[in-house]
Amino acid sequence: MAFVDADEFFETLREGETLLTILQELYPITTIGALGVNWRLHSSSGIIHKASSVRKSFTSCCADPVGLDIPSSWKDSRLIKSIVKTDMFDAPISPHMFGLKNNTKTVGEHQDVINEGIGVRVPITKDRIALHHYTLKSREQFEAKLKTWQAKDWSYWDHIEGLPQTECREMTKYNP
Repeated sequence: MAFVDADEFFETLREGETLLTILQELYPITTIGALGVNWRLHSSSGIIHKASSVRKSFTSCCADPVGLDIPSSWKDSRLIKSIVKTDMFDAPISPHMFGLKNNTKTVGEHQDVINEGIGVRVPITKDRIALHHYTLKSREQFEAKLKTWQAKDWSYWDHIEGLPQTECREMTKYNP
């Protein structure tokens, strides 16, 4: 079961590989209880008003820091979302990480173990799979989101917009 939001979209990156083939590879390994997929965070791309297509419009992403020594200000890029084997699910730890049964582990795309905690994975890799997270969208949409989103405020907007950005057009090939 994938624990993702409506503004998050999986992308597989290797030719001939799909989300299903990745999951089929991991499923028979009894020590694995979940797959943790690193976020690819999209910023506002400077868009003020609601866009007709999220994937075609928001083509600026937060650049990922390299290596293991990542400043805490980059925590967003280190976060994962989980796809959990339903028979191994025990309890949520955070929206990103889940407690698992039978000492099974959450692993990254290279079967690297992700330590228990809030759902942070370093080094950040997206060689096989990424989870595109349209966290801000337009300024207008973010403002509307703040009316019900008590965990964040305008400092989150400033934080994401203030990180180094890189062009990310890979999701524009999908409709709508």
